[in-house]
Amino acid sequence: MSRYDPEATRSKILDAAESEFLARGYAGASIGAIAKRADVSKGLIVHHFGAKDALWQAAFERLFATLTAVRAEAGAANAAASFALDEASLAADVANYFRFARENPKFVRLLAWAIIDNAAMKNPVGDALLQYEVARISAAQKAGTVRKDLDPALIAAAAISCADYWLLARDSFVACGLFNAKKADDASMIDTLAKIFSRGLRPDGSPTKGSSK
Repeated sequence: MSRYDPEATRSKILDAAESEFLARGYAGASIGAIAKRADVSKGLIVHHFGAKDALWQAAFERLFATLTAVRAEAGAANAAASFALDEASLAADVANYFRFARENPKFVRLLAWAIIDNAAMKNPVGDALLQYEVARISAAQKAGTVRKDLDPALIAAAAISCADYWLLARDSFVACGLFNAKKADDASMIDTLAKIFSRGLRPDGSPTKGSSK
């Protein structure tokens, strides 16, 4: 008889929950369906995670942990960089997030389901990452390397949203005929977003006094 392994069981449940959420979203998933995927009882799921909401949060937290590792590697590769962003590091941050999202389609798909189902995805790991980026942008604004007339939280949210939506809707953009598939490749979009966010946030891009643009 095999020995019960709580951590292995928890991981198996979380794998099953992730698969169910990816297939049906938060609203469509159920503890019963997750239990069937994991081949465990509903009671065991409740024992390890409690309600469905805790499983949803745990699935996101595990994916955010992957982003944390990617972010740490990027930081280690550029350890000499200052905390405050400049044009080059801002472009690199945008490109790094885009590459992470492209290489982790589960993450983007769960984000899409969260929007569709209006399901909260608050978790400490994701919150800490966003707060870190907002703090970097704020520091850059104080240092004068990023324009000061924009909310740093909105800057971060805009960059993330552009990358996520492109990866979700890329094929639709190609299908509408605005550009051909060659011009709609990910590398071109990474370059475009990096230029928009780095150059558009230059201090000299701030509106002049009396201007509403």
